[in-house]
Amino acid sequence: MKLKYTDHPLYNRFKAIRNRCHNPKYKGWHNYGGKGITICQEWLRSPRTFVQWGINNGYAPELQIDRIDPNGNYEPANCRFVTNTQNARNKANQERFTINGITGCFYELAEHFQPGVKADTLYARVYNLGWTVEQAILTPVREWKPRK
Repeated sequence: MKLKYTDHPLYNRFKAIRNRCHNPKYKGWHNYGGKGITICQEWLRSPRTFVQWGINNGYAPELQIDRIDPNGNYEPANCRFVTNTQNARNKANQERFTINGITGCFYELAEHFQPGVKADTLYARVYNLGWTVEQAILTPVREWKPRK
């Protein structure tokens, strides 16, 4: 028996996106439709097209749909499937910094300049110790050595 597209998990995701963008009574509408973010007409007219696009473009149950430009619309050229961590880093309210010509959120810069160092360490430098983001990211972390 062939499943209907409405039985696919992507259909539920489509309905959630439609609510965020087109239902002012939806709890998160102010972050989406309230800011002018919408769904392309192709997907809006045919949720089946959205489901098929997702299947053909990397959908996996553990991934989330992400808008590459967080201020852009839900449309094929602006959407992709990413992990929860990647999606959180692309939020519109995620502060971005430029250090030595590299732009990214705090955690992206930490991975670039201090790979392997816990981001929590660098975060503590800024928010607990009052360092600038540049100081926190560019100052090497000393290796901890137990006292003898």
